[in-house]
Amino acid sequence: MPVITIASSLCSSHTVSATRLMPERGDHRMRVLIRASPLARRETPLNASWEAIIKRCAIYTRKSSSEGLDRGFNSLDAQRQFCESYIASQAGEGWTALDTRYDDGGFSGGSLDRPAVRRLMADVAAGTADTVVVYKIDRLSRSLIDFSSLIGRFEAHGVSFVAVTQAFNTTSSMGRLTLNVLLSFAQFERELASERLRDKAAASRARGLWQAGPRPFGYQVERGRLILDEGEAEAIRYAYRRYPKVGAARLLAQELTAKGILNKTGMPFTKKSVTDLLRNRLYRGDLVHRGKSVPGVHTPIVTEKSWARVQEALADVYRIHRPFARPSVPNPLRGCLFGPLGWPLSQTFCHHRNRLHRYYIPTGIHRHGSGDHYRAADLDAAVLAAIADFIPTEVRNGQGTSDPDILRRLVSRVDIGQNEMVIALRTGAIVRTPVVGRIRDRGSSKTDVTEAPSPAPVPDRPPRTGRSSVGIPR
Repeated sequence: MPVITIASSLCSSHTVSATRLMPERGDHRMRVLIRASPLARRETPLNASWEAIIKRCAIYTRKSSSEGLDRGFNSLDAQRQFCESYIASQAGEGWTALDTRYDDGGFSGGSLDRPAVRRLMADVAAGTADTVVVYKIDRLSRSLIDFSSLIGRFEAHGVSFVAVTQAFNTTSSMGRLTLNVLLSFAQFERELASERLRDKAAASRARGLWQAGPRPFGYQVERGRLILDEGEAEAIRYAYRRYPKVGAARLLAQELTAKGILNKTGMPFTKKSVTDLLRNRLYRGDLVHRGKSVPGVHTPIVTEKSWARVQEALADVYRIHRPFARPSVPNPLRGCLFGPLGWPLSQTFCHHRNRLHRYYIPTGIHRHGSGDHYRAADLDAAVLAAIADFIPTEVRNGQGTSDPDILRRLVSRVDIGQNEMVIALRTGAIVRTPVVGRIRDRGSSKTDVTEAPSPAPVPDRPPRTGRSSVGIPR
């Protein structure tokens, strides 16, 4: 447990004098002997001695790029050495560094989706650390709202935070102001660097050049240029020839698998990957940047005639199957929700007896590592109630403006903590509200249902003419 100032708990009933003892060899605790003064009252007997357990310090380090991490002494090691030296200077206060390393190499500070941060927060919640020590505050986070959320969670577990090269005290208003100014400049620096990279990428794409990233199927990347891979290019041409005849991405994926054609990772094609391949404008000679298509300098794989024929076949399938699709499911907080450990949350839903059940659950690899899930209807209502005073009058009184539309227009981020929910609005305001009711239960019941709209009358399926499904060739 963390060291607590002894006078704060004893001065009300005892006058005490303290004698500090040097730690014994091999003993990792700093003993403080407390003796009662003759003037102290004797209602509550004092123990003969009191032991104050040392502060356990968890050192967190981060480097944005992975360059140089393979060296014997890299930036992460340098940061840890600075922190260990500072902790050693505080040994008289009982500080000691934990052996566990929390290193994030090659991760941006703009997000909390980092493995070492997840391990650190899990250990903080488990009570195995009393203080978090970093080289600079921007090593922990470069986002003002992320850092505010982390500090709130540290305080909830009684954990203090220290930046070695930046002295500040968050218990005073001036210290909090200094911290916010430093974080604002850190976030500004990160956004400025991102803008430079985006501008460079846009200029390169405007000239038809390929930018850094995973190589596309059908090409190899050499010195920033896309070079045709004849083996994969022939597989793409085969898919474009076969789809108008097969008429189904699932059947075409099965056919490619049967012929031994795999994707660039060596895995079989799926319905989605085939559809993406057929819609990729790269294969007709274009590059797409922010939704805009520009002519590229690489060699196209398919002809304009083949491209147009496949797009027409895809449009036919869409027109035929669209009347049978379910009504759209509202998802007003898409991309804005983050759980207690900083993990992004996504929406999942199911239909049961003409009722729509919506939940927010951890995304991707975190989905199986945490049991936290939230009823979407309750969470949406709680966020809407918290920001009610910030809704403009013209939006509140607007005709046809639904609650999902209001959330989508006003909310930019929602961080759900153990006891508090922090809501960031697009106007820059930050709203804090306690986590209460069924949201705190995190979906332990199955009673969260929303009446789904009555499905539209299903028309008779039109007969398919002019096209026949072709089976998998033997």
